[in-house]
Amino acid sequence: MKIDELHRRSLEKANGYFRKDLEEALERYGAASASGSAITGTVNAVKMSARGRVDTLLVAPDLSAYGRFDPKTGETVLNEERQPGDSDLISLAVEETLLKGGKVFTAPEDRIPKDQGIAAILRY
Repeated sequence: MKIDELHRRSLEKANGYFRKDLEEALERYGAASASGSAITGTVNAVKMSARGRVDTLLVAPDLSAYGRFDPKTGETVLNEERQPGDSDLISLAVEETLLKGGKVFTAPEDRIPKDQGIAAILRY
């Protein structure tokens, strides 16, 4: 078997594996949303991920949202345009989720619930 063929087959297997996990996460989000244990929106995602409450974060690719987050007070300011001193709040939510043992999936924006570009399943 040539290396190109091996690469193609490996990629097909890996994509199938990750698609399955994403589909399961989207289904879990639907159930969590119905039971009140899911959130949408950047501000909510940042606050909940910083508190360690996010089990699974769903994010649209290339999504950015700029603002400031104060970890001591939980105050989150979301700006329409990047301002001096702003951080990418989406990256912050991803980092906090991963640091606290959560899972992160990228999904096409039309698959993210409520057209927010970011949604999460909460632990509790």
